[in-house]
Amino acid sequence: MSVERVSIIWFTLDFIMRIVTCPDKNQFVKSLLNWFDLLAVIPFYLELMAHHLNPPFIMVLRLFRALRIVRIFKISRYFQGLFALGYALRQSAGELLILTMTLITFVALYSSLMFFSEGCAEPCDEHGCGERCSADDPNQFDSVVAGFWWSIVTMSTVGYGDYVPKTPLGNPAVMATLR
Repeated sequence: MSVERVSIIWFTLDFIMRIVTCPDKNQFVKSLLNWFDLLAVIPFYLELMAHHLNPPFIMVLRLFRALRIVRIFKISRYFQGLFALGYALRQSAGELLILTMTLITFVALYSSLMFFSEGCAEPCDEHGCGERCSADDPNQFDSVVAGFWWSIVTMSTVGYGDYVPKTPLGNPAVMATLR
């Protein structure tokens, strides 16, 4: 028996026992965590019943497997540290949003900076970018989106190495990013 089946059986028995022993069924139905518990086990049982059905329905049913992530909410009930983490995230949601928007802005800015200092709008040798890159040494910053990875890795101080600047204009762009 797989770990998934054992955990589903355990969660199902736990859910049924809580329904049976709950003194106030209305309060039980209104609890959001109980709905998460139900959503955590339903996809498993739907898949068991779907073996008789046609293949397109099974493909739709596989989307419901993504609902298994709600099991985290079931497990989190037993760990006070997760409640503290959730509380801290809720309290700092505004600051996290500002941080995320700042990061997105600078990723777009520095990716564009590297694209315009290292690359060009078209493939290099064919459209007049000159000696910046050749067939042996292709341009790594061939679009702004290609520079996203570089800017995220560089700004997070992990460092860079897979994408490196090769032109005299690219080096000051790196210095601005690392600043």
